[in-house]
Amino acid sequence: MTGGILCLESLGERLLRKHSKSRNSNKNDCNLRLLTWEQKLDIIIAELEQMKSEKQNTTNIDKIELLEIKIALQLESKNYQTILNNIKKQEELIDQTQQDIIYLQQEIVDAENTNKMLIGQRQNYKLSDAFSYVKKKSLFYQLQQDVQVWERKVEIAK
Repeated sequence: MTGGILCLESLGERLLRKHSKSRNSNKNDCNLRLLTWEQKLDIIIAELEQMKSEKQNTTNIDKIELLEIKIALQLESKNYQTILNNIKKQEELIDQTQQDIIYLQQEIVDAENTNKMLIGQRQNYKLSDAFSYVKKKSLFYQLQQDVQVWERKVEIAK
């Protein structure tokens, strides 16, 4: 018990010094020195209870602030994830669009090449080859008819 009393006494003396420094009054110092140990203990207990309540209030305020910070952090984390997902979707969309652009550019090049080839064929077509073929066929057919006519004439002449 004496260790506890000594601890309380030293705490009481520190509190008394604190009070005496803060008030800077000799009269108050004398009055505090004249107080009995019971009164000093009452003052110390009151101070401790006040400190305890201030600590609890501070702790409660700290807990409330911490809770608010946690909630804000959770909201920001969700916002961050949402933004990351949106960015990822946009990047995928950009990649898909770039692939489509490359594909369409290749299609355009192929279509232009085909168009050039068809224009070249149209400008350089040779009707004479087809015409000579038809002409030869017609001549061949005419010769066959002439052969048949002469064969009939030969038969009639016999």
